[in-house]
Parts: sequence; C-alpha cells; structure tokens
Amino acid sequence: MNLKQDQEVINTYVEYLIQSIHELRTAYSALLDRIEDKLLNVLSIDDHQFVEYQEIVQRRFKEIQADLLLPRQKTFYKRVMSPLDDRDSWLKSISDVLIGKNINEMRDEEEAYLMAQLEGMLKDLEKLIGLHTLKQERMSDEIFRFEVLDPSGAKKNETIILPA
Repeated sequence: MNLKQDQEVINTYVEYLIQSIHELRTAYSALLDRIEDKLLNVLSIDDHQFVEYQEIVQRRFKEIQADLLLPRQKTFYKRVMSPLDDRDSWLKSISDVLIGKNINEMRDEEEAYLMAQLEGMLKDLEKLIGLHTLKQERMSDEIFRFEVLDPSGAKKNETIILPA
C-alpha cells in the first residue's frame, strides 16, 4: 500500500470508530425511549410528557391493593407507583423488575423479552383494577375473574363471587 491508501484506511477506521462511539453513547437513551413508547402504547396514553403520563398511570392503578398481588407483580406495582420524578430512573426501575436484573446488563436479544413482559404485566394490572375495587366492597368474599377464549378467538370474561 502507498501512503495515500494507508491514510484512506485510517480515515475510514476513524469514521467507523466515531460512529460506534456515538451509537454506544445513545443506545441506553434509545432503549429507554422504546420502553417509554411501549408503556404508552399498551396503556393507550397520548401524552409523552413524563410528569403527565406518570400521573395518569399512577391514577389508573391507584385502586389496586398491593398486598393482594403476587410477589413479582407487587414489586413491579410498587415501582410503577413510586414517587420517582426522574423519567430515566423510573423507567429503569420498572424494567429491572421485569427482566430480573439491571437493564444496563441486558443483552440486545433480551429486549423483545423485556417488551413482552412489560406489556403482559401492564395488562395484568389493568385486569386487576376491577377485581380489587370489588374486593374492597366485599372483603370477606372470594372473587375470581375468568377469561375464556373460544376457537374463533372471541373472549368472554366472567367474574365469580363466592360469598363467605
């Protein structure tokens, strides 16, 4: 190689290195943006201002009784309801519960799992709102909610109350 070719190789290498550094610096922020988008989409929230949507989420789930939740749901719920006023910390906090480790240690291929867990947990909490409200009125009764799916995909929800 001649000097000109060597310089071109070095310039190309430096350009790729700069792009890679930029990608690494923005990867975490982009992940949090995708987590936020998923949360807002699942809950059908249009407001993208953290303070506003956090209040909407917490108001929506306030009727849930944490002591009735499964341990993992309870931890997730407490983090959703936490007074953290920093978007990144709040999103990280709820995400850590879902994957069972710090999202800083998450591999790229685990993102799909995280998003599926986020959607599932939020939908489960939404389903529990009505049950927990009913449970407040009928403390001594056993309350169950069943969702039946027929072969065509039609869902039927039924709440069963067993009096004490």
